[in-house]
Amino acid sequence: MPKFELTARSTMNLGIGMQIPKGERIEINIPMMGIVPGNLFGNPRCRDAVQKQFELNGLSLPPNSPFLNRGHWDVKMLPF
Repeated sequence: MPKFELTARSTMNLGIGMQIPKGERIEINIPMMGIVPGNLFGNPRCRDAVQKQFELNGLSLPPNSPFLNRGHWDVKMLPF
């Protein structure tokens, strides 16, 4: 199961007093094989998995959130 570290490129205001500060790191596990940093946000099934991992970290984002794309995150694959 691939494991990734996402680092916020800039401060993201999510509304309702929620904020992700620049440099915040979030570790996520994606339960699919063959996922690499380049396609983490591009595949609809991956986006759903990323959204669920964010919820596990206390970040509730809607499926159409503009923050669910690679432009807001530096993505690094972690060793197993």
